Amino acid sequence: PPFTFVPHIVTGIRTALDLAAPLEVFNLGKGHPETVNELITTIEGALGRRAQREMLPMQPGDVVSTFADIQHTRDRLGYAPDTPLDRGIREYVRWHRRYMQQRADPEDPWMLEAAAFRARLRDERGARLRRLADAKAAQVNEIKLQTYEADVGRWERFADANGLKRGPSRAESPAYTYHPFVDSPGHDVVRAPIYKDDFLMLEQLCTEVRGCVGFNTNGVLKN
Repeated sequence: PPFTFVPHIVTGIRTALDLAAPLEVFNLGKGHPETVNELITTIEGALGRRAQREMLPMQPGDVVSTFADIQHTRDRLGYAPDTPLDRGIREYVRWHRRYMQQRADPEDPWMLEAAAFRARLRDERGARLRRLADAKAAQVNEIKLQTYEADVGRWERFADANGLKRGPSRAESPAYTYHPFVDSPGHDVVRAPIYKDDFLMLEQLCTEVRGCVGFNTNGVLKN
């Protein structure tokens, strides 16, 4: 497989973004392959240590050789991943060692800046998620409001046409009432969602069920 120096990939991405070429494909890679053994040998040289290698046969489906065709990217972006493997590994090892030393010092300026950057990313992500949640809630509420208004009118028209009483019931003067659209919390006697649009069946069920004094548009009998 090819091993590409990360700064080349970053440069390629930024150049492609600046070009503003929608739907155009740019391969970002090295342009020629190196073997895993070459990579391990290079890392050994940079670290001054020998790796413990366990050679195994290729797994089914493994590809013998892969690398990116970057000619189009070279022509359009001036992309030139010319950092050799050994130099890229040496620079990475040098950066990683410095990074680990800085991590050991909580007051290191670079580490403080990195921590502040991560905190800013978390804050920005949280704000973005809150904005998305607020937008989604507003959309759902708008849909519910439209459904509620249509449902209330339907129930009220049916109640007026069939003499059903609206409003709270009293124990001494029971009435078959309903709560438009949104279910009121608690006091459920029977849940019959299959009858939620069958007003006459809900009225009959409420008459037959002990303790029922009303029902709502979700087909729930209330006490």
